[in-house]
Amino acid sequence: MTEKKILSYDDIRVFESEYLAGGFKNDDIRIDAIEIDGDSLKASCSMISHYIPPDGAFHLSVPIAFMAVAQLVIAWSHIENGLTKKESEVWLTRFDLRCAKPVTSTTGISIRIARTAKRAMNGGVFYLGNIDIGDGSFKGKASFFLPLIAGVAAL
Repeated sequence: MTEKKILSYDDIRVFESEYLAGGFKNDDIRIDAIEIDGDSLKASCSMISHYIPPDGAFHLSVPIAFMAVAQLVIAWSHIENGLTKKESEVWLTRFDLRCAKPVTSTTGISIRIARTAKRAMNGGVFYLGNIDIGDGSFKGKASFFLPLIAGVAAL
């Protein structure tokens, strides 16, 4: 049985991740190109700037991967619904990512999304898809909902 402990901020600080404590603010990922082909999207991304960890070796973090995927599904869902600019927030309803190995490149980071379902619903369109980042380094699933403004038909 472990002893009950109460830790102060000063006690906890020694375990704090520099990245999570603010280093992530240095990360800036850019979508360089997108190719849409039916139910699949391929993108190439680059880190414009990034946190340099104490060991000096960059690796893509899950929060930054999430942001890139979110930006991609916002663009894709708007484009395929005939919108020429961002008209609505996209509600990410699920994001599950398994990280088999680190993504260490800062350029040419591949992100692929294979749509497995699309359904027009009252007020918008629901999507489900499989995600692959860094050629199998990160794999997972995402679902999201694009609310559509009245008068915009879901394709």
